[in-house]
Amino acid sequence: MPNYMQWNDALIEYFTYGAPVGSTIYLGVSDRTLDLIGQQFWGDAALEGWAADYEQAVRKALVNDGCVFPEMVRGANKQGRPHGVAFLGMLVLVATRMDDDAEQSISESDYLTRLNAALRTQPASAQVRRPRHMTNGAEGEEPLWQAWASYLRSRGYLPTAAGGKGAWKYIGYAVSQTLIREPEKRRLFQIFEQKGWGHEPDPDFLTQSLRREDVPAHVASLLRREGQGSEDVSHALAEAYREWEEHGLDEGQRQTWRTLSQHLQAGLYRSEHWRTGRVIYALFPRQPRGLRVMEVSAELPEGTERLELERPGYYAPLSELNPGDLDGGLSFPLTGHPHLSTLTLPARAVWLLRGDPDAPGAYASLGRPEVGEQVLLLIRAGLQANLETLRELGLVQWSGMHSLEGGWHEYTGLMVTANYWQDVPGTVPRELVDILRPGSGLSLSFGGGLRVPGAGAWLAAGPPQVSVNSFFSEVELKVCLDGQILFDEVVEPNGPISLPWNGPGEYELEAGARGQGQMRLLRLLDWADLPFLHPAALGQIGTQWQAGNQIRELVGGRVRVLTEAEI
Repeated sequence: MPNYMQWNDALIEYFTYGAPVGSTIYLGVSDRTLDLIGQQFWGDAALEGWAADYEQAVRKALVNDGCVFPEMVRGANKQGRPHGVAFLGMLVLVATRMDDDAEQSISESDYLTRLNAALRTQPASAQVRRPRHMTNGAEGEEPLWQAWASYLRSRGYLPTAAGGKGAWKYIGYAVSQTLIREPEKRRLFQIFEQKGWGHEPDPDFLTQSLRREDVPAHVASLLRREGQGSEDVSHALAEAYREWEEHGLDEGQRQTWRTLSQHLQAGLYRSEHWRTGRVIYALFPRQPRGLRVMEVSAELPEGTERLELERPGYYAPLSELNPGDLDGGLSFPLTGHPHLSTLTLPARAVWLLRGDPDAPGAYASLGRPEVGEQVLLLIRAGLQANLETLRELGLVQWSGMHSLEGGWHEYTGLMVTANYWQDVPGTVPRELVDILRPGSGLSLSFGGGLRVPGAGAWLAAGPPQVSVNSFFSEVELKVCLDGQILFDEVVEPNGPISLPWNGPGEYELEAGARGQGQMRLLRLLDWADLPFLHPAALGQIGTQWQAGNQIRELVGGRVRVLTEAEI
C-alpha cells in the first residue's frame, strides 16, 4: 500500500494537474477524491477502502504515542513539492465529513474531537482539545499551509486556504477548502434530478444553466467568478454532477465511487495561415482535472495523433476543422489512458474565443472573458439578428464581421459595453446571452511588457501594464507581495495604473467595487528563473513595450528608454 510521501505526491498532482495558470486551487480532500486518486495511482481498491488506507499512512508517518508531529513534514522535495500536503489533506477530510448546515457553521470542539478520532491522538488537556504536541497552530499546521500557498503561487495558481477568526483561526484553513459541502450538494442534486441535463453535460452548459437556478448562496457566489478563477468552480460542479449520476439522491449508497469521466472535452483554436492569411480552426483539447497525466492519442480522420501538453490546462491544437463540421459536434476515439475513451467537441450555435496571450493574432477557448476584453465570436447565421438586437440595446459592439463556409460568421473585436442585461427581450436565445453576459462588473487585465510564453509570467525587467476594467466609476486596487501591502488606493478604471513593483516575486492583485471583486496573481521572474524555452518561442518575447509615458526596449539583456526621436 502507498506510504505517506506517495499519497502526498498523488494529492498534489490530483489537485493541480490540468489547472490553467491563474486558477484558484482548493485542497478538496474527501472520501470521493481519495477513492478516485487510489484508483488511478494504485489500481485495485485497498482492503478497507482508499480513504482508510490514506488515514493509516498519515498516522503511521506522523502519529506516535497519542501525539502528532506535523513538523516532521516541513520542507519540500527536489521538485519544490511541499511535504505537508497529505497532512493538510487529513485536516480537510475531517471538515468535509462534518455534514452541518448550508452556512458552514462548524463547531470548534466538534471538529477537534473528530480530528483526534481520525488521527487517533489524545487532546492536549481537558481545556485544550487540539491534539497533543500540536497545541499551537502557529507552530503546528499553519507553516504547512503557508508552504502550500507559496508552492501554488510559484506555479502561477492562487491559493485559497484562509484562517478563521479567534479560536477558530486554524480550523478555518481546513474548512475553507471544502468548496461545495454536503448540504449544498444535496440542493444541487435536486436540481440535477429535476432538469434532466443528460449524461456528463458540457461543463460550460452546466455552469451557465445553474446561474439561472435557485442555488445556495455560497454556490451562487462561486458562479459569479470570472476568467481562470472560475476553473475550480466548473470542475467542482462537474464532479458533483458525476457523483449525482452515480448514486442519485440516495445518500446511503454514497459509500464508494468508481466513475471517472470518460470524455476529454475540446474547445476551438483559431489561427491564420502565416503566408496566405487563411482562417484555420482546430480542436483545442482541455487537460482533464483530477486525472493522472499519461500519454494519450486521438484517432482522427487523418490518422492517429498524440496529444501534447502545450501549457497547464490545455493540449496543443490538433486536426484542422471545417466550420461545417461544428453543427452536430464531434467525437473521436482516444487510446493510451484507461480512464479516457473519447475526445468530444460539443455542438453549439455560438463559440466565444479569447485572444491567446502566447500567440498574438490567435484565438482560443480559454475560459470566460472579462470586462473590457475584446473577443472573437463565432455564431450560426440564425443568431445574427439577435446579436444585432444586443448591439441596438448598447450591450455589445464589434469592429468587423465576415462569413465562413457552412453558415457560420465571425465577429471580431467584440466587446461588452454595458451591464443592464435585464433589458434583453426573451426572444434572444439564452445561449447567446449566457456566453456574453459578464459575471461581475469589473476585472483586472495585464498587457504589454516582456511576457514569458507558456509560463503565465513576465520578466521583472519588463512588467506589464495593469488596468482595472469596470462599469463602475471608482474601484479600489490592492497589491501585495509576500504578505506586505505595496499599493492600496482608489483608482480610475479602464486605463493603465502606475504600480510600485519590487522585483521578482508572486504579486497578488485585488480589485473591488460595490461588493464585487477579483483577485489575480502576477508572477515576475528574474532572468535566472526563466524556464527552458524552445528556440521558436524566443521570438514571441517582445523587445519593446510601453511603461507609462515611456517606450522601453530590451537590448543585450539591458533595458533602455527610447528617445523622442527614436519613437
